[in-house]
Amino acid sequence: MAGALAEIGLYPDGSGFELKRQLSAHHGIEPGCLTLGNGSNDVLVLLAEAFLTPATEAVYSQYCFAIYPIVVQASGATARIAPALPADNPMPLGHDLEAMAKLITPQTRLIFLANPNNPTGTWIEPDRLKAFLGALPASALAVVDEAYFEYSRDVECPDTTRWLKELPNLVVLRTFSKAYGLAGLRVGYAISQPQIAETLNRLRQPFNVNSVALAAATAALDDGEHVQNPCN
Repeated sequence: MAGALAEIGLYPDGSGFELKRQLSAHHGIEPGCLTLGNGSNDVLVLLAEAFLTPATEAVYSQYCFAIYPIVVQASGATARIAPALPADNPMPLGHDLEAMAKLITPQTRLIFLANPNNPTGTWIEPDRLKAFLGALPASALAVVDEAYFEYSRDVECPDTTRWLKELPNLVVLRTFSKAYGLAGLRVGYAISQPQIAETLNRLRQPFNVNSVALAAATAALDDGEHVQNPCN
């Protein structure tokens, strides 16, 4: 970060080439599958701008990340909100996949799922989530928000980035704000099929991630010890 400040008079790399190269190696994907954002909130806005209109719908759970309703409302799309699991369920107030599936119509374009979920701290097990995603219509994109994925290593919470080749309508969100401790710098990203990433990147502002943030995120990917032992 200090090194990047020495060149602060220059524009950032609008494509985020070095960070994308590092992320590509980190996830075992092609750089063309990536969309960088000014935090994952920025990517949620891009998804709504790209795929929602007043004639379409989006599905999310009753207790979801606060930004999902905001981006849906801003697009003019119809929000279809599934009731959460009951408080006495093993995953209290978490996503009810059956209830969400019943709300999907031919007009549905985006389905938002945070796993683990913010704010309930619940999660969806691999078999149930994969079956749900695999049954979705081709006309709808599943946005699996894994902002808290790094905190779920001791529970049965899947890394859905491994399913991208099997599920063409899957978009996975990750962020450097949580486990990497870079919330103030605002760096998030989406992993998707290249054609989806291309659409998002056409809408993305060319300098939406600043130079210091790009440098910090790139360096953070090499600091596995911090992620595994964040209190050290």
